[in-house]
Amino acid sequence: GVAVLLDSLGNAVNLAVVAAPQGNTVIHAVAKSGSGWLVAGSRSVTKSSSPLLWTASVSAKGVVTSHPTYDKVAQPAAFWGVAPVPDGFALVGAGVVAELFGADGLLVKVDPWGNLGYVRTQAVVQEQVWRAVVPVDGGSVVTVGASSLTNPANMTVQRHNVWGYALCDADAKACMKASLCTDDNACTANDCSAKGCAAPAFADGATCSDDGDCVSDRCRKPD
Repeated sequence: GVAVLLDSLGNAVNLAVVAAPQGNTVIHAVAKSGSGWLVAGSRSVTKSSSPLLWTASVSAKGVVTSHPTYDKVAQPAAFWGVAPVPDGFALVGAGVVAELFGADGLLVKVDPWGNLGYVRTQAVVQEQVWRAVVPVDGGSVVTVGASSLTNPANMTVQRHNVWGYALCDADAKACMKASLCTDDNACTANDCSAKGCAAPAFADGATCSDDGDCVSDRCRKPD
């Protein structure tokens, strides 16, 4: 895999070579990372093996500073798009998780050093691949790709929350931030996590609105 840094006139400034121990390495996507870049794609351990996932951090001088691989995420698999998100990068592509369904849409988050965060896949009856990812507010992302659930293939556009769950999926719970989880109860907290909205109760005796006290999850005002 070869990455070339160009100036505003298209002249080559630096060149980085991302090599595999054996087989081939292909770069499909690149994103700015500090003064350097993060590149991603697929690699083959041998010339005949299935492609596997990888990323590489490249300095402004074209030096590969890290080159983690993610062989256990899915096989075969490839990254096709990358975008910066808070605390790291979101990467999209396709990978075979269940042989029955073919390739699945793949969304992965890594930290700035390439350490694996969440891994989300979306299986359809036939083939699906996400080709691009765009960051939006609050750390969520939009993925764009194609699905061959029908013939010809359909384009897919989905929004995913900060934990990578597609907002049209049951697992997403439509939870983006705690302020969206209010239940209008002064004696419960507004909590947003990967499991969705929750409303843990304050302890009895906690102060609530109008100088009242919480009793059994309800605000009791003084007589």
